[in-house]
Amino acid sequence: MEEEEEYPRIGPKGVVTLLFTDIQSSTALWEADEEAMAEALILHDHCLRTNLKTHDGFEVKTEGDAFMAAFGSSVDAARYCIAVQKELLLVKWPKQIYSNLAAGVQDDDSGHVIWKGVRVRMGFHTGEPADKENPVTNRTDYFGRDVNYAARVSGIGDGGQILISSGSLEHMLPYYSDPEDPLDPEPPFG
Repeated sequence: MEEEEEYPRIGPKGVVTLLFTDIQSSTALWEADEEAMAEALILHDHCLRTNLKTHDGFEVKTEGDAFMAAFGSSVDAARYCIAVQKELLLVKWPKQIYSNLAAGVQDDDSGHVIWKGVRVRMGFHTGEPADKENPVTNRTDYFGRDVNYAARVSGIGDGGQILISSGSLEHMLPYYSDPEDPLDPEPPFG
């Protein structure tokens, strides 16, 4: 039996970038094939969690197929989102998932794959949310206006999109002008 992996219990404090994710059309995917979607959710969760570690993210909580995460930097959040979206295109999803219009393979006009498998919307906002330790999980949780704003930013997106608030953009602007440290040195589709 595998040992349970230890995750950090204390999230970033002060200026925090809050991220929300959600699988587009997940209800339709569950209704179409519960077994395939259960397998797909395991793959989705693994992708998101693995990348949280790589990009200094903190998993606040999950609800169904939605994640809430926190980052000490909006640039880390952006890099995380880019890495996840690129990796989702490479995941070997259950074959049954592709038969659903909400998760089928789709190419652009040049023949590059732009959709493949579950489509995850992502949105984040940078602010100074209130935080406290959850008495049940003993992990940092966030609340207040900044949390609500981050959730709204994510909620207006479609699967495959990464949306950011003006508050996050303000924190990221210095990185746009630094060619030595681009957010993503390689284009997403080759």
